[in-house]
Amino acid sequence: MRSTAAVIAIALCHVPPAHSQIKAQERVGVGVTPAARNVTHVTPADVARALRGISAEANGVIFDAPPDGHAQFLLNRRSQPSRVERHRDWDDIVIVRSGTGELRYGSIVDGDRAFGRGERRDGTIRRPAIAPLAVGDVVRVPAGVAHQVVPTSADALVYLVVKVRRGLP
Repeated sequence: MRSTAAVIAIALCHVPPAHSQIKAQERVGVGVTPAARNVTHVTPADVARALRGISAEANGVIFDAPPDGHAQFLLNRRSQPSRVERHRDWDDIVIVRSGTGELRYGSIVDGDRAFGRGERRDGTIRRPAIAPLAVGDVVRVPAGVAHQVVPTSADALVYLVVKVRRGLP
């Protein structure tokens, strides 16, 4: 099941299996447990193919989710600010690939609205903290924290988002 948190922008396109499932017995060398079947590997070639596949009107791509539904992978390309979003069940890990920008985040949002189960969108973050974003940066946004990505250069800001579901057993 794909969470509405995965749809960060109005125009996202889907890339069919751009990642590969690692054969657990090849990597782990021990018996294959049900959890080991959910190891997911997104290669640089997968990311490059996804970048080539982003249409001009789209803001990114969504990779196929691992079978257990506990993670999601999105590749975003922004030349305009994202919508403000807050999700109850997902931590976001942002990895910047190119461009520069800011991550604006905070606890209080004015004018947001419900957007699916456990999601809120839009509005304005009141007195946001600002983290500058540059190539190679890795930022974790915990579930429950409102956030917005804002490009700050003429070049598009390209970043991978790994969403990890909270409350795993």
